[in-house]
Amino acid sequence: MSSIQPMSSYTERNNLLVRRIHRFSWTLGVIWTLLVGVSWFWNYFAEQKVFRRIAVTEARTTIKRDALYRRWASSHGGVYVPVTPQSPPNPYLSHVAERDINTPSDKLLTLVNPAYMTRQVNELANSGDMSLGRGHITSLKPLRPGNAPDSWEAKSLRSFERGVNEVSDITIREGKSYMRLMRPFITQEPCLKCHAAQGYTVGSICGGVSVTIPMQPLIDASHEQITGLLAFHGIIWLLGISITIGGARQLSRSAIAQKKTEEELHLQTVRLEEEIAERQRAQETLEERIRDAVTELRSRDQTLIQQGRLAALGEMINNIAHQWRQPLNNIGLIIQNLQMSSKTGTITSAELEQEISKTMGIIMLMSQTIDDLRSFFRKDKQKGEFSISKTVRNAFDFVSAAMASNNIQIELSLDESVRTTGFQNEYAQVLLNIFSNSREAAVERAIADPHIYVKVSRGDNSQSVVSIRDNCGGIADDIMPRIFDPYFTTRSPDKGTGIGLYMSKVIIEQNMNGNLTASNTEDGVEFRIEV
Repeated sequence: MSSIQPMSSYTERNNLLVRRIHRFSWTLGVIWTLLVGVSWFWNYFAEQKVFRRIAVTEARTTIKRDALYRRWASSHGGVYVPVTPQSPPNPYLSHVAERDINTPSDKLLTLVNPAYMTRQVNELANSGDMSLGRGHITSLKPLRPGNAPDSWEAKSLRSFERGVNEVSDITIREGKSYMRLMRPFITQEPCLKCHAAQGYTVGSICGGVSVTIPMQPLIDASHEQITGLLAFHGIIWLLGISITIGGARQLSRSAIAQKKTEEELHLQTVRLEEEIAERQRAQETLEERIRDAVTELRSRDQTLIQQGRLAALGEMINNIAHQWRQPLNNIGLIIQNLQMSSKTGTITSAELEQEISKTMGIIMLMSQTIDDLRSFFRKDKQKGEFSISKTVRNAFDFVSAAMASNNIQIELSLDESVRTTGFQNEYAQVLLNIFSNSREAAVERAIADPHIYVKVSRGDNSQSVVSIRDNCGGIADDIMPRIFDPYFTTRSPDKGTGIGLYMSKVIIEQNMNGNLTASNTEDGVEFRIEV
């Protein structure tokens, strides 16, 4: 009785496997979309906070500017101006002696106190460019009814009586957003000339100064930044989705090819078994040939299965995973630091910009890694001259967050004059691989005070020399000769692929005609790069 299964069952199993791969890729796509979305909203709200702080700063500056010319006018007891329809005598200064005076030419002048002057300046500003902001001096007991507070100002004035020093808020007026900020107006000695009759004393709160700043110019200014963030996150999202889709397709093709090979092998094995059963009494030489054929087929099966696995995983994905592991950890650490700083309120705008710039640099380097790995063995790559010290600093900046999180100190001794010709990005990848190995050794061995010493110098033959030495225990003597072999690693599969040092060796010695060696020191290992 034949044990050959119908082809429909194999097809059904293939379809089931492909569906599982597709479900897994959809799950990855959803998770990636959520991560990119969260990143976008976080950056968006951070941008909102920035231009709100700018608006508050502008409002404070406006109030300080108004206070300066009010203080100047107060220090002179006010100023006299010609009487005009726009500047009539102030009826609320009628109790002040010499409110109105005549010049020798019989020209009538009237006294303008700081409040009167400020009101006229603000009225002039209100009739012109709104982008200058609108100021208003008000009080719960105004001399002039026109200085009475609106509801927001009245609420703020009452809060000043409870000890509040500043009130700010974003309000909507006629469909437009405005930043409103108000500070208390403290009575000073010159103010008593006009306000002593109201019962105010020096140091008491006699009112408040408010300013209204339009938000639309700031919103327009931040629009380009927000649009750029949206475009960048869209590119990152599209890149992740493209990799997910490409990986799913490759896995599906590999899985189908492997299943097909298994089916063919199964069919051939069954046929051979039937043939053996039918020819049990055949000649011994024929049985030997059959056994050889079975052995050959099984060897072919193992080879095809291995090829299928390699195709499924893909050397490119392995390389990308190896190169991206450390940058993703760095991004995670930066985000955690920003979150902690944001909760404690200790981060400044400059620090925020610096951390965002560092994260953007890491992401761009991750993106560039794909192109670098894809063109790794192409012959049309162009060499260029670059600074070794600058490349070392860039690589250090790339891993600084991860090093700091593990309390690993890096000491640099750099000769800025040392330059070489080659592939700068690949050279930086070699440095990152070596830094990563030292960091992982320090963590795995729980080194008490881990250090990495980097020295850039010029060799005896004028070649560039980079020495990277750590104090993380070194490498066993029986392992040292194999550390540059492909896929050799002493770590578990989830912690290392054994491809990093192999790639570093190829980059330095085959692509840049240099030399990469490693040797144990008293308390660690030293890598030496000569190009």
